[in-house]
Amino acid sequence: MELKVSVSEVLTLIKEVENIPAKIFEYIGVNIKDTVGKFLTNLMENELTHYLGRDKYVRYKGNNTNYRNGSSYKDFKTQVTFKG
Repeated sequence: MELKVSVSEVLTLIKEVENIPAKIFEYIGVNIKDTVGKFLTNLMENELTHYLGRDKYVRYKGNNTNYRNGSSYKDFKTQVTFKG
């Protein structure tokens, strides 16, 4: 795959990013919301595993029948602010 971009196209892109910095994410194809959401979900799952001392669906040691069962979907809201 070969990508050809003219100097005028590059200058136009640079000007757009200067005027609206969040445009850079559109150009690089990064979906920040999904990436941050997956990171935070993983972080919270690991924190819960550490806090409870057991993985999902594992019974608490002893006679207690309390399971650490499933989870529900979380919708994270992100806001990107550029200062400059």
